[in-house]
Amino acid sequence: MFLGSSYETVYHNNGQGAYNELSNGNIPDIILADIKMPGLDGYELLVHIKQNESLNKIPVVMISNLDASKERGRFISAGASDYMEKPFNANNLISRVSSFLNPMSTATSCA
Repeated sequence: MFLGSSYETVYHNNGQGAYNELSNGNIPDIILADIKMPGLDGYELLVHIKQNESLNKIPVVMISNLDASKERGRFISAGASDYMEKPFNANNLISRVSSFLNPMSTATSCA
């Protein structure tokens, strides 16, 4: 919702749906993923992406309401490009995404 005015976005409500789309060759320029998702959670999605040679260069920003001091290192070590805590400021999200992309890129998000 926050990114739709500047970027083409695709939304999935679970990690498995996002990974299926990625596996079908729909490759975004960045992925925003909530850590807590039904089915394939954010950590599992991140690991699958980083293990896949055709996907592992995509920046992945993890989003969570979990305590960042405990989780940030775990996700960065697994290959996440960034970690944001909820609730977050929309301008902060846009700024972080734009640091990875140029306007009108494709962003995939899942929550």
